[in-house]
Amino acid sequence: MTNNNYHDNNRDLKVMSGEQAQSSVELALMESQSALEVKLKHLRDAYEQGFIDEIAYSAKRLEIEGLMQAFNQCADTEEKLIKLQHLLDVGILTQGEFEMKRSELIHESSHSEVEVQISKLNAALACGIITQEEYESQKLAIKQKYELNHQIK
Repeated sequence: MTNNNYHDNNRDLKVMSGEQAQSSVELALMESQSALEVKLKHLRDAYEQGFIDEIAYSAKRLEIEGLMQAFNQCADTEEKLIKLQHLLDVGILTQGEFEMKRSELIHESSHSEVEVQISKLNAALACGIITQEEYESQKLAIKQKYELNHQIK
């Protein structure tokens, strides 16, 4: 059974059992997460078989794990936004409260993306891929870009 068929069947089973069907975004995130897990397994196999050295393995593993973390955070934000929308729809939240909470969630999400980028830099520095000077300048650029984007919003 292909990955897509699995997710389609899983969604159909949830609908039949009365559970809420997953959004297309959730399904896409699950598929991406699954693909990253497979990629991580292939990377581990290549390392164990001696096809890549420890430095390359560590750098790529940290990159993939950073992406997995970002996907998890994105899924959490998506779930919270869906719950907020439901609270607005049933009249528990006002439009103003909804907008305020939505803005906070989006801000938190963009901040966690910065953390993922910085953790990738930490990995690159630890593996000797970049120098301390390159690390500092790239970290500063990431933070400045985040602050600029935050000011625009």
